[in-house]
Amino acid sequence: MGLRICMISDHGDPLAPLGDSKSGGQNQYVYQLALHLGRLGHRVDVFTHWSRAEAPEVEPFGEGVRVIRISAGRKGDLEKSDLYSRLDRFYSEMRAKTPSGKYDVVHAHYWMSGLLGLKLRGECGYPLVYTPHSLGMVKGLQTGQWDWERLWRERSVLVDADHVVVTTETERDLAREFCGKTPIGSVSVIPAGVAGHFFEDPDPPTAESRRPDAERDRDCGAPFGSGRHPKPYVLYVGRLTPEKGLGVLMEAYSMWAARNPDVPPLWIAGGDAYGRDWKRWSNNFRKLGRWREGDPKRIRYLGPVDNKRLPRLYRDAAMVVVPSWYESFGLVAAEAMAAGGVVIASDVGGLRHIVQDGVTGRLVPPKNPEILARVMEETWSCRDCRETYRRKGKSDARRRFAWPAIAQRVVDVYLAEAAKKPVSL
Repeated sequence: MGLRICMISDHGDPLAPLGDSKSGGQNQYVYQLALHLGRLGHRVDVFTHWSRAEAPEVEPFGEGVRVIRISAGRKGDLEKSDLYSRLDRFYSEMRAKTPSGKYDVVHAHYWMSGLLGLKLRGECGYPLVYTPHSLGMVKGLQTGQWDWERLWRERSVLVDADHVVVTTETERDLAREFCGKTPIGSVSVIPAGVAGHFFEDPDPPTAESRRPDAERDRDCGAPFGSGRHPKPYVLYVGRLTPEKGLGVLMEAYSMWAARNPDVPPLWIAGGDAYGRDWKRWSNNFRKLGRWREGDPKRIRYLGPVDNKRLPRLYRDAAMVVVPSWYESFGLVAAEAMAAGGVVIASDVGGLRHIVQDGVTGRLVPPKNPEILARVMEETWSCRDCRETYRRKGKSDARRRFAWPAIAQRVVDVYLAEAAKKPVSL
Protein backbone atom coordinates (compact mmCIF):
# COMPACT_ATOMS: atom_id res chain seq x y z
CA MET A 1 0.00 0.00 0.00
CA GLY A 2 1.25 3.46 -0.86
CA LEU A 3 2.01 6.22 1.61
CA ARG A 4 -0.34 9.12 2.37
CA ILE A 5 1.81 12.23 2.16
CA CYS A 6 1.01 15.77 3.26
CA MET A 7 3.21 18.38 1.55
CA ILE A 8 3.24 22.01 2.64
CA SER A 9 4.64 24.59 0.23
CA ASP A 10 3.26 27.84 1.62
CA HIS A 11 4.33 30.26 -1.14
CA GLY A 12 5.31 27.78 -3.85
CA ASP A 13 2.23 26.63 -5.75
CA PRO A 14 3.47 23.71 -7.89
CA LEU A 15 0.95 24.57 -10.62
CA ALA A 16 1.82 28.28 -10.84
CA PRO A 17 3.14 29.46 -14.23
CA LEU A 18 6.92 29.34 -14.32
CA GLY A 19 9.17 32.32 -15.02
CA ASP A 20 7.70 35.23 -13.10
CA SER A 21 9.21 36.70 -9.95
CA LYS A 22 7.01 34.53 -7.68
CA SER A 23 7.74 31.19 -9.32
CA GLY A 24 11.01 29.32 -9.46
CA GLY A 25 12.91 26.24 -8.42
CA GLN A 26 10.82 25.40 -5.35
CA ASN A 27 7.60 25.33 -7.36
CA GLN A 28 9.14 22.99 -9.92
CA TYR A 29 10.73 20.80 -7.24
CA VAL A 30 7.42 20.31 -5.42
CA TYR A 31 5.59 19.68 -8.71
CA GLN A 32 8.02 17.05 -9.97
CA LEU A 33 8.46 15.31 -6.61
CA ALA A 34 4.70 15.07 -6.04
CA LEU A 35 4.14 13.92 -9.63
CA HIS A 36 6.68 11.12 -9.35
CA LEU A 37 5.50 10.09 -5.89
CA GLY A 38 2.06 9.64 -7.44
CA ARG A 39 3.55 7.50 -10.20
CA LEU A 40 5.14 5.31 -7.53
CA GLY A 41 1.68 4.65 -6.07
CA HIS A 42 1.59 7.16 -3.22
CA ARG A 43 -1.14 9.74 -2.51
CA VAL A 44 -0.06 13.34 -2.09
CA ASP A 45 -1.88 16.48 -0.92
CA VAL A 46 0.04 19.71 -1.50
CA PHE A 47 -1.15 22.62 0.66
CA THR A 48 -0.20 26.05 -0.68
CA HIS A 49 -1.38 29.65 -0.52
CA TRP A 50 -4.20 30.60 -2.91
CA SER A 51 -1.93 33.07 -4.72
CA ARG A 52 -3.88 33.06 -7.99
CA ALA A 53 -7.48 33.98 -7.24
CA GLU A 54 -8.67 32.46 -10.52
CA ALA A 55 -7.23 29.03 -9.66
CA PRO A 56 -9.57 26.37 -8.21
CA GLU A 57 -9.47 25.55 -4.53
CA VAL A 58 -8.62 21.92 -5.20
CA GLU A 59 -6.77 20.94 -8.37
CA PRO A 60 -5.66 17.37 -9.12
CA PHE A 61 -2.67 16.54 -11.26
CA GLY A 62 -0.80 13.37 -12.04
CA GLU A 63 -1.86 10.14 -10.37
CA GLY A 64 -3.30 10.52 -6.87
CA VAL A 65 -1.90 14.03 -6.39
CA ARG A 66 -3.81 17.24 -5.72
CA VAL A 67 -3.10 20.84 -4.79
CA ILE A 68 -5.26 22.26 -1.99
CA ARG A 69 -5.15 26.06 -1.87
CA ILE A 70 -5.45 28.01 1.36
CA SER A 71 -6.58 31.64 1.33
CA ALA A 72 -5.30 32.43 4.86
CA GLY A 73 -7.79 35.29 4.89
CA ARG A 74 -6.80 36.70 1.51
CA LYS A 75 -6.57 35.23 -1.97
CA GLY A 76 -4.12 36.67 -4.48
CA ASP A 77 -0.44 37.48 -4.53
CA LEU A 78 1.11 38.15 -1.11
CA GLU A 79 4.60 39.13 -0.08
CA LYS A 80 6.28 36.52 2.10
CA SER A 81 6.20 38.88 5.08
CA ASP A 82 2.43 39.21 4.74
CA LEU A 83 2.03 35.46 4.41
CA TYR A 84 4.17 34.96 7.52
CA SER A 85 1.77 37.16 9.51
CA ARG A 86 -1.09 34.90 8.33
CA LEU A 87 0.43 31.53 9.25
CA ASP A 88 -2.03 30.97 12.11
CA ARG A 89 -4.94 31.48 9.72
CA PHE A 90 -3.20 29.29 7.15
CA TYR A 91 -2.86 26.50 9.70
CA SER A 92 -6.48 26.73 10.91
CA GLU A 93 -7.79 26.60 7.36
CA MET A 94 -5.42 23.78 6.44
CA ARG A 95 -6.59 21.69 9.41
CA ALA A 96 -10.20 22.29 8.43
CA LYS A 97 -9.43 20.91 4.96
CA THR A 98 -7.30 18.00 6.15
CA PRO A 99 -8.99 14.67 5.40
CA SER A 100 -10.28 12.72 8.36
CA GLY A 101 -7.86 9.87 7.56
CA LYS A 102 -4.27 9.95 8.75
CA TYR A 103 -1.21 10.99 6.83
CA ASP A 104 1.89 8.86 7.13
CA VAL A 105 4.34 11.75 6.82
CA VAL A 106 4.51 15.52 6.35
CA HIS A 107 7.08 17.07 4.00
CA ALA A 108 7.47 20.85 4.49
CA HIS A 109 9.18 23.05 1.92
CA TYR A 110 10.77 26.35 3.07
CA TRP A 111 11.02 27.57 6.65
CA MET A 112 7.49 29.00 6.96
CA SER A 113 6.07 25.68 5.81
CA GLY A 114 8.37 24.07 8.35
CA LEU A 115 6.70 26.04 11.15
CA LEU A 116 3.33 24.77 9.96
CA GLY A 117 4.72 21.25 9.80
CA LEU A 118 6.01 21.43 13.38
CA LYS A 119 2.60 22.54 14.58
CA LEU A 120 0.90 19.74 12.65
CA ARG A 121 3.32 17.20 14.08
CA GLY A 122 2.70 18.48 17.61
CA GLU A 123 -1.05 18.13 17.16
CA CYS A 124 -1.23 14.89 15.15
CA GLY A 125 2.12 13.17 15.65
CA TYR A 126 3.00 13.00 11.96
CA PRO A 127 6.76 12.65 11.34
CA LEU A 128 8.14 15.82 9.74
CA VAL A 129 10.56 15.87 6.81
CA TYR A 130 11.88 19.33 5.96
CA THR A 131 13.57 20.79 2.85
CA PRO A 132 14.84 24.39 3.29
CA HIS A 133 15.25 25.38 -0.41
CA SER A 134 17.18 28.43 0.82
CA LEU A 135 18.83 29.55 4.04
CA GLY A 136 18.41 32.94 5.69
CA MET A 137 22.06 32.88 6.73
CA VAL A 138 23.15 32.79 3.09
CA LYS A 139 20.81 35.63 2.17
CA GLY A 140 22.22 37.71 5.04
CA LEU A 141 25.78 37.08 3.89
CA GLN A 142 24.82 38.08 0.34
CA THR A 143 23.02 41.31 1.16
CA GLY A 144 24.26 42.35 4.60
CA GLN A 145 20.62 42.51 5.71
CA TRP A 146 19.69 40.06 8.43
CA ASP A 147 16.14 38.88 9.08
CA TRP A 148 16.54 37.82 12.70
CA GLU A 149 12.98 36.58 13.03
CA ARG A 150 13.48 34.26 10.10
CA LEU A 151 16.87 33.08 11.35
CA TRP A 152 15.47 32.18 14.75
CA ARG A 153 12.43 30.39 13.33
CA GLU A 154 14.40 28.66 10.59
CA ARG A 155 16.91 27.32 13.08
CA SER A 156 14.11 25.84 15.18
CA VAL A 157 12.76 23.95 12.16
CA LEU A 158 16.21 22.60 11.22
CA VAL A 159 16.80 21.40 14.77
CA ASP A 160 13.35 20.00 15.52
CA ALA A 161 12.39 18.34 12.21
CA ASP A 162 12.61 14.56 12.23
CA HIS A 163 14.59 14.51 8.99
CA VAL A 164 16.13 17.24 6.84
CA VAL A 165 16.52 16.69 3.10
CA VAL A 166 18.91 19.06 1.33
CA THR A 167 19.94 19.09 -2.31
CA THR A 168 23.73 19.53 -2.00
CA GLU A 169 26.58 18.87 0.40
CA THR A 170 27.19 22.64 0.59
CA GLU A 171 23.64 23.21 1.83
CA ARG A 172 24.07 20.46 4.42
CA ASP A 173 27.31 21.97 5.70
CA LEU A 174 25.81 25.48 5.85
CA ALA A 175 22.77 24.22 7.76
CA ARG A 176 25.00 22.53 10.32
CA GLU A 177 27.20 25.62 10.63
CA PHE A 178 24.08 27.77 11.08
CA CYS A 179 22.84 25.61 13.96
CA GLY A 180 26.23 25.68 15.68
CA LYS A 181 26.57 23.46 18.72
CA THR A 182 22.93 22.36 18.55
CA PRO A 183 22.97 19.23 16.40
CA ILE A 184 20.58 18.65 13.53
CA GLY A 185 19.02 15.21 13.49
CA SER A 186 19.02 12.99 10.43
CA VAL A 187 20.13 14.74 7.22
CA SER A 188 20.01 13.31 3.70
CA VAL A 189 21.60 14.89 0.63
CA ILE A 190 19.30 14.14 -2.30
CA PRO A 191 19.66 16.34 -5.39
CA ALA A 192 16.74 17.95 -7.11
CA GLY A 193 15.77 16.31 -10.37
CA VAL A 194 15.17 17.39 -13.93
CA ALA A 195 11.88 16.71 -15.72
CA GLY A 196 11.99 13.89 -18.22
CA HIS A 197 11.32 16.02 -21.31
CA PHE A 198 14.69 17.76 -20.86
CA PHE A 199 16.46 14.46 -21.57
CA GLU A 200 14.54 13.71 -24.77
CA ASP A 201 16.38 13.85 -28.05
CA PRO A 202 15.22 16.57 -30.49
CA ASP A 203 12.41 15.65 -32.83
CA PRO A 204 12.91 15.74 -36.61
CA PRO A 205 11.74 18.93 -38.37
CA THR A 206 7.96 19.30 -38.65
CA ALA A 207 5.53 21.68 -40.28
CA GLU A 208 5.70 23.69 -37.05
CA SER A 209 9.39 24.40 -37.55
CA ARG A 210 8.87 25.41 -41.16
CA ARG A 211 6.26 28.07 -40.45
CA PRO A 212 7.34 31.65 -41.16
CA ASP A 213 9.30 33.25 -38.34
CA ALA A 214 6.61 35.91 -37.94
CA GLU A 215 4.13 33.22 -36.88
CA ARG A 216 6.55 31.35 -34.63
CA ASP A 217 7.67 34.60 -33.00
CA ARG A 218 4.26 35.18 -31.45
CA ASP A 219 5.19 33.02 -28.47
CA CYS A 220 7.46 35.13 -26.23
CA GLY A 221 9.38 36.58 -29.16
CA ALA A 222 11.41 33.45 -29.92
CA PRO A 223 11.18 30.89 -32.73
CA PHE A 224 10.39 27.62 -30.95
CA GLY A 225 9.91 25.24 -33.86
CA SER A 226 11.56 21.84 -34.05
CA GLY A 227 14.37 22.99 -36.34
CA ARG A 228 17.49 24.68 -34.98
CA HIS A 229 17.43 28.44 -34.56
CA PRO A 230 18.98 30.16 -37.56
CA LYS A 231 21.57 32.10 -35.56
CA PRO A 232 23.45 31.37 -32.31
CA TYR A 233 22.61 33.27 -29.12
CA VAL A 234 23.67 33.55 -25.49
CA LEU A 235 20.83 32.60 -23.12
CA TYR A 236 19.77 33.62 -19.62
CA VAL A 237 16.77 31.90 -17.98
CA GLY A 238 15.52 32.93 -14.55
CA ARG A 239 13.85 35.50 -12.39
CA LEU A 240 14.76 39.13 -12.98
CA THR A 241 16.09 39.77 -9.49
CA PRO A 242 19.52 41.07 -8.45
CA GLU A 243 20.67 37.89 -6.71
CA LYS A 244 20.23 35.92 -9.94
CA GLY A 245 23.12 37.92 -11.37
CA LEU A 246 21.48 39.25 -14.53
CA GLY A 247 23.19 42.61 -14.02
CA VAL A 248 26.58 40.88 -13.89
CA LEU A 249 25.79 39.02 -17.10
CA MET A 250 24.66 42.16 -18.92
CA GLU A 251 27.79 44.01 -17.87
CA ALA A 252 30.00 41.09 -18.95
CA TYR A 253 28.17 40.81 -22.25
CA SER A 254 28.65 44.54 -22.85
CA MET A 255 32.40 44.19 -22.22
CA TRP A 256 32.61 41.27 -24.63
CA ALA A 257 30.64 43.09 -27.31
CA ALA A 258 32.89 46.14 -26.97
CA ARG A 259 35.88 43.95 -27.92
CA ASN A 260 34.07 41.99 -30.61
CA PRO A 261 31.07 43.58 -32.39
CA ASP A 262 30.15 40.20 -33.96
CA VAL A 263 29.16 38.48 -30.70
CA PRO A 264 25.91 36.49 -30.75
CA PRO A 265 22.86 38.28 -29.30
CA LEU A 266 21.81 37.85 -25.67
CA TRP A 267 18.34 36.34 -25.13
CA ILE A 268 16.68 36.77 -21.73
CA ALA A 269 13.83 34.47 -20.65
CA GLY A 270 11.90 35.12 -17.45
CA GLY A 271 9.97 37.87 -15.72
CA ASP A 272 6.24 38.50 -15.94
CA ALA A 273 4.09 37.98 -19.00
CA TYR A 274 3.56 41.73 -19.50
CA GLY A 275 7.25 42.68 -19.53
CA ARG A 276 7.00 44.95 -16.48
CA ASP A 277 9.93 43.25 -14.70
CA TRP A 278 12.13 43.66 -17.75
CA LYS A 279 11.13 47.30 -18.28
CA ARG A 280 12.07 48.14 -14.69
CA TRP A 281 15.32 46.23 -15.00
CA SER A 282 16.45 47.72 -18.30
CA ASN A 283 15.44 51.27 -17.29
CA ASN A 284 17.50 50.96 -14.12
CA PHE A 285 20.47 49.62 -16.10
CA ARG A 286 20.19 52.58 -18.46
CA LYS A 287 20.01 55.09 -15.57
CA LEU A 288 23.17 53.62 -14.09
CA GLY A 289 24.91 54.31 -17.39
CA ARG A 290 25.80 50.68 -18.02
CA TRP A 291 24.47 50.42 -21.56
CA ARG A 292 27.17 50.62 -24.21
CA GLU A 293 26.47 51.71 -27.74
CA GLY A 294 24.54 49.02 -29.58
CA ASP A 295 23.76 46.92 -26.49
CA PRO A 296 19.96 47.36 -26.53
CA LYS A 297 19.79 46.16 -30.14
CA ARG A 298 21.74 43.00 -29.29
CA ILE A 299 19.58 42.03 -26.31
CA ARG A 300 16.26 40.29 -26.89
CA TYR A 301 13.73 39.88 -24.09
CA LEU A 302 11.60 36.75 -24.50
CA GLY A 303 9.37 37.00 -21.44
CA PRO A 304 8.37 33.84 -19.54
CA VAL A 305 8.84 30.66 -21.58
CA ASP A 306 6.69 27.57 -21.24
CA ASN A 307 8.59 24.75 -19.53
CA LYS A 308 7.93 22.36 -22.42
CA ARG A 309 9.73 24.73 -24.80
CA LEU A 310 12.80 25.26 -22.66
CA PRO A 311 14.81 22.17 -23.76
CA ARG A 312 15.19 23.38 -27.34
CA LEU A 313 15.96 26.89 -26.17
CA TYR A 314 18.77 25.51 -23.99
CA ARG A 315 20.01 23.12 -26.66
CA ASP A 316 20.19 25.65 -29.47
CA ALA A 317 21.99 28.33 -27.45
CA ALA A 318 25.70 28.90 -27.99
CA MET A 319 25.90 29.02 -24.20
CA VAL A 320 23.55 29.20 -21.21
CA VAL A 321 24.83 31.55 -18.50
CA VAL A 322 23.76 31.11 -14.86
CA PRO A 323 25.43 34.10 -13.11
CA SER A 324 23.72 33.82 -9.70
CA TRP A 325 25.29 35.22 -6.55
CA TYR A 326 24.16 32.04 -4.80
CA GLU A 327 22.00 29.01 -5.61
CA SER A 328 21.02 26.35 -3.08
CA PHE A 329 20.76 23.95 -6.03
CA GLY A 330 20.73 25.60 -9.48
CA LEU A 331 17.92 23.98 -11.47
CA VAL A 332 18.50 26.02 -14.65
CA ALA A 333 22.04 24.68 -14.94
CA ALA A 334 20.89 21.07 -14.43
CA GLU A 335 18.07 21.47 -16.97
CA ALA A 336 20.37 23.04 -19.54
CA MET A 337 22.93 20.24 -19.17
CA ALA A 338 20.19 17.61 -19.49
CA ALA A 339 18.98 19.23 -22.70
CA GLY A 340 22.48 19.32 -24.19
CA GLY A 341 23.23 22.98 -23.51
CA VAL A 342 26.63 24.58 -22.88
CA VAL A 343 26.59 25.91 -19.30
CA ILE A 344 28.66 28.71 -17.77
CA ALA A 345 27.72 29.14 -14.11
CA SER A 346 28.87 30.91 -10.96
CA ASP A 347 31.13 28.87 -8.72
CA VAL A 348 28.76 29.07 -5.75
CA GLY A 349 26.38 26.92 -3.72
CA GLY A 350 24.74 24.07 -5.55
CA LEU A 351 26.06 25.17 -8.95
CA ARG A 352 29.54 23.93 -8.13
CA HIS A 353 28.02 20.48 -7.52
CA ILE A 354 26.22 20.48 -10.87
CA VAL A 355 28.91 21.75 -13.27
CA GLN A 356 32.37 20.20 -13.42
CA ASP A 357 34.62 23.02 -14.55
CA GLY A 358 36.30 22.28 -17.85
CA VAL A 359 34.49 18.93 -18.17
CA THR A 360 30.73 19.46 -18.36
CA GLY A 361 30.82 23.28 -18.53
CA ARG A 362 32.58 26.24 -16.98
CA LEU A 363 32.52 27.77 -13.49
CA VAL A 364 33.38 31.43 -12.86
CA PRO A 365 33.64 33.57 -9.70
CA PRO A 366 30.34 35.28 -8.82
CA LYS A 367 29.89 39.04 -9.26
CA ASN A 368 32.92 39.28 -11.56
CA PRO A 369 31.88 40.56 -15.01
CA GLU A 370 35.48 40.78 -16.27
CA ILE A 371 36.16 37.06 -15.80
CA LEU A 372 32.69 36.11 -17.03
CA ALA A 373 33.26 38.12 -20.23
CA ARG A 374 36.60 36.37 -20.81
CA VAL A 375 35.15 32.87 -20.25
CA MET A 376 32.21 33.62 -22.55
CA GLU A 377 34.65 34.75 -25.23
CA GLU A 378 36.84 31.66 -24.78
CA THR A 379 33.84 29.34 -24.93
CA TRP A 380 32.50 31.04 -28.05
CA SER A 381 35.84 30.76 -29.83
CA CYS A 382 36.25 27.01 -29.13
CA ARG A 383 33.61 25.00 -30.96
CA ASP A 384 35.19 21.68 -29.92
CA CYS A 385 34.96 22.72 -26.27
CA ARG A 386 31.26 23.50 -26.63
CA GLU A 387 30.54 20.15 -28.25
CA THR A 388 32.43 18.35 -25.46
CA TYR A 389 30.45 20.20 -22.78
CA ARG A 390 27.20 19.34 -24.52
CA ARG A 391 27.99 15.63 -24.75
CA LYS A 392 29.49 15.14 -21.30
CA GLY A 393 27.01 17.45 -19.57
CA LYS A 394 24.02 15.59 -20.96
CA SER A 395 25.46 12.23 -19.95
CA ASP A 396 26.26 13.45 -16.43
CA ALA A 397 22.82 14.99 -15.95
CA ARG A 398 21.10 11.80 -17.09
CA ARG A 399 23.12 9.82 -14.53
CA ARG A 400 22.49 12.15 -11.57
CA PHE A 401 19.27 14.12 -12.06
CA ALA A 402 16.56 11.71 -13.26
CA TRP A 403 13.44 12.19 -11.11
CA PRO A 404 12.22 8.55 -10.83
CA ALA A 405 15.35 7.50 -8.92
CA ILE A 406 15.39 10.71 -6.85
CA ALA A 407 11.73 10.31 -5.85
CA GLN A 408 12.43 6.76 -4.67
CA ARG A 409 15.27 8.03 -2.46
CA VAL A 410 12.84 10.51 -0.87
CA VAL A 411 10.31 7.70 -0.36
CA ASP A 412 13.01 5.73 1.48
CA VAL A 413 13.34 8.68 3.88
CA TYR A 414 9.57 8.79 4.37
CA LEU A 415 9.40 5.06 5.09
CA ALA A 416 12.22 5.24 7.61
CA GLU A 417 10.58 8.12 9.51
CA ALA A 418 7.07 6.65 9.35
CA ALA A 419 8.39 3.41 10.86
CA LYS A 420 9.89 5.14 13.90
CA LYS A 421 6.71 6.02 15.71
CA PRO A 422 2.95 5.54 15.46
CA VAL A 423 0.76 8.40 14.27
CA SER A 424 -2.25 9.45 16.33
CA LEU A 425 -4.97 12.04 15.76
